[in-house]
Amino acid sequence: MPAIIFICVLIFFIVYFLASFVKIELEYDADFFVKVKYLCFTLFMTPKSKRMLKKEKKKEEKERKKRERLLIKREKLRKKREKGQHLKGKKPEQPKNSGNKTAIPEKCSDKEQSVKIQKLSDKSQNSSGGKKKEPQKSHEKDKPKPKPETIIGCIKAAKPYVKRLFKKIRFYDIFSEIVVGGDDAAKTAIAYGVHCAAVYGLVSFLKNTVSFKEKKIDIKANFDLEKTDYYFYGKVKLRLSTLLYCAVWGFFAVKKAMSEDQSQKGNVKDSKGAPKKAA
Repeated sequence: MPAIIFICVLIFFIVYFLASFVKIELEYDADFFVKVKYLCFTLFMTPKSKRMLKKEKKKEEKERKKRERLLIKREKLRKKREKGQHLKGKKPEQPKNSGNKTAIPEKCSDKEQSVKIQKLSDKSQNSSGGKKKEPQKSHEKDKPKPKPETIIGCIKAAKPYVKRLFKKIRFYDIFSEIVVGGDDAAKTAIAYGVHCAAVYGLVSFLKNTVSFKEKKIDIKANFDLEKTDYYFYGKVKLRLSTLLYCAVWGFFAVKKAMSEDQSQKGNVKDSKGAPKKAA
């Protein structure tokens, strides 16, 4: 019985986490403000709040103190070792010349030294075969670039999942205010018309493609202003389950399209290379 309760609770939490929304809050008023939330956790925020900056400073201070403590410990250990060597009066051991085959004793004469050096050089040449090692040539060919046909096939395979993702994205609480300004009245009027066409055209496009709900979109013209003033605020949300579904199945669809294209190419090559049957 407790195992069944545990499994039910686990399934409930998995469904709850997948069904919950990832929320993005956007604001522009001479500077961008972006905040990404999932449940009650803030995943990303820019510019960072004072609280987050304080936490980062505290973490940096802790890390700096840890480094200082480690350095102090290492310095103490080094001093202890030095003191121990000084009390015992041990001298540092000299490295043995067991590995150096070319080491020559000091008492040998110049002639004996030259003879030994020649013998060692002859031995090294015989062992290596008298040939210099050439760098290994990479026989790997450059990977072929994807053809436009394969790219088109991948786009077609991913298209339904991208459409579904865009349909499930929800824009809400959209508020935008644009005050068009300028020194010249004629230029300001032209800029006002351009802004109206661009903004309302974008709104109509978004309403046809995604779930879009606006509170207020206002465009004004003010001939006293020197520059155009922009303000935007909005929220975006998307279920985690839909994001994972579209990402995973879209990836597999693209992979399948690429594998089918490669298999078709292999079949074409085999048919070309096969000998024709005599009549």
